[in-house]
Amino acid sequence: MHQIVNFVYLARESLPFIRIYRSRVGLNKRRGPQYQFWQKLLTEIPEIGELGGKLQKRIWHYFFANRITTQWFATLHQVKPDTRELYAGYYLAAATPIADHMVDELNYTYEDICTILQKPSIDPLQKALFSLRIKANEFNSDPELFDKYLDLTLRAQAESVLQNTHTNGSSVLHNITWSKGGYALLLYRTALQTPISQQEKKAVFQLGGLMQLHNDLFDLYRDLQESIQTIPTTCRDISLLRAQFTEETNQTIQLFDQTPTHPIARKKFYLLMMLALNTGSICLDQYEQLQNKSGGIFNANAYSRNELICDMDRPYNIWKNILLTLNWKNNSDRH
Repeated sequence: MHQIVNFVYLARESLPFIRIYRSRVGLNKRRGPQYQFWQKLLTEIPEIGELGGKLQKRIWHYFFANRITTQWFATLHQVKPDTRELYAGYYLAAATPIADHMVDELNYTYEDICTILQKPSIDPLQKALFSLRIKANEFNSDPELFDKYLDLTLRAQAESVLQNTHTNGSSVLHNITWSKGGYALLLYRTALQTPISQQEKKAVFQLGGLMQLHNDLFDLYRDLQESIQTIPTTCRDISLLRAQFTEETNQTIQLFDQTPTHPIARKKFYLLMMLALNTGSICLDQYEQLQNKSGGIFNANAYSRNELICDMDRPYNIWKNILLTLNWKNNSDRH
């Protein structure tokens, strides 16, 4: 019976996400809301147009990811994002890959980024980041909270350089993962004008960390090539990693259960969340098969790129994800 309820909820909530996806496709075809904002951005901040094609594509990706995230939280709070909220998210989305590029590839420190954000520069990249921060803050309904989480996100990004040292224990990697993902998601949550409760802050931080772990699952091959240490790159037993992923997912749901939101809205939010997180479970299935073929020990360095890349565009994986989501049931619903 719950599978039918899940189907109905997902079907009702699918229309906004279909529109978001079509808008993402429209970027390449020079049409749609996201492309219109891109044109607006190029007019307001000409330096954006001077960025390389690779960085521009990353900005487009963050447009899409931000819009999905905004819709998640709008579903949770039963609201429709207005133009101001969408713009606050888009400006932040444009700034994120630029800041990441500066830290990860140009070796800028936390102090360097803070200086750039406080005063304009003649350098196009620095000027673009400064202007985007001003715009994101201007459209945010709570500039003080925005600045707080921006600072915490930048600190977490800077501290993540420890992932290059290969001397980190599991607790250190967990803290890095959750700080990176947790504060970043809290920062994106500030785009919505709906006030955030203390309970939701804890839940969003937990979800952000879980989503970072999820992303690290899919980035396993790339992180190995770049000698970046993450929870998945240090894994030798997929069953333990799966148990951690499941435990963190359950903890996320428990925290959101404590938020002052409507039960039906939470149910819809969980289904959208699980539609994303279940792809991580499918990725773990693939890694488990590799482990079974190699004597019960998972050695990521011994596998090829094709073996480690989990393609969620495969019809089989898409269908598997849908079935997992339709069959999902909150543990608290069983009592």
